[in-house]
Amino acid sequence: MIKHVHINGDITYADAPWRFEAGTPNIIGIIGLGQLWNILLNLVWIRLLHMKIA
Repeated sequence: MIKHVHINGDITYADAPWRFEAGTPNIIGIIGLGQLWNILLNLVWIRLLHMKIA
């Protein structure tokens, strides 16, 4: 990955291991994982509440 491009055309590359990363981060996957985590936490809380009530 490129860290910086100078106006005169010089390129500064990032240090390893970031140098070898390609593309953009999976933002949609990160958001989806966060939503899944919220759903699972809610299911656990609902189950715990039902166990306390019963």
